[in-house]
Amino acid sequence: MLDFKGSSPDSVKAALKLLWNRQLAAAAILGTAGTFLLTGDARTSWLGGMVWAVLDAAIVFGCTWYSAKHPPLARRLVAVMRVTRLALAVILVFGMLRLRLTVAPLLLGFILLHIIFIFNLLNFTRRKNQKDIRRP
Repeated sequence: MLDFKGSSPDSVKAALKLLWNRQLAAAAILGTAGTFLLTGDARTSWLGGMVWAVLDAAIVFGCTWYSAKHPPLARRLVAVMRVTRLALAVILVFGMLRLRLTVAPLLLGFILLHIIFIFNLLNFTRRKNQKDIRRP
């Protein structure tokens, strides 16, 4: 989805910084809303889901940045990113279960923040050409 072929490292860094700031703003808004609306274990799980989603986005942005800097290592970095994201998911879900907290708010917060992440990526990667067939 993010294709930076032929881009300078500075433009890649600026683009990723813009996406990162949008994602952090969404996490802050959703985290604050969940803090006010939820109580007890659900609040803790919700905030855990927000942290999980932000860490997951950091892994994605970090691997994208290093892939842009070192193109020959891109395939290996994607494999490392996949394993790291899966390990983070397993650790957080089992950690929540071990603490006897509800997992549903954790997963809902994670999924909601990732839906916003996908919308940010779609908005960011949308072509500026008005004749593009992907745009209505």
